[in-house]
Amino acid sequence: EVYEPHYHKSYFSNRQRRHNYKRVTFLCFSTGKWRVPEECYAWSKELKMSSEGVENSSVPGDEFWVVTVKGGGDVCAAYNTKFFKYVTE
Repeated sequence: EVYEPHYHKSYFSNRQRRHNYKRVTFLCFSTGKWRVPEECYAWSKELKMSSEGVENSSVPGDEFWVVTVKGGGDVCAAYNTKFFKYVTE
């Protein structure tokens, strides 16, 4: 996890104000790291999670299905095998 500066609009003014920190969660795999989005698995009614939900339900040693960009190797999604299984048809 890292902290990065971000900006938000003030409720009392239209000016943007700098907020000191924003919490950003990363999961690290042998293929690379994944910046966990604020909302994950939005397509699933039962397993939709916040980034905190993904972090809290994951422990070191868990197995994940990791989706990478072809040719680039960047991790674009990760699915914990505790909740998701890979099925081919």
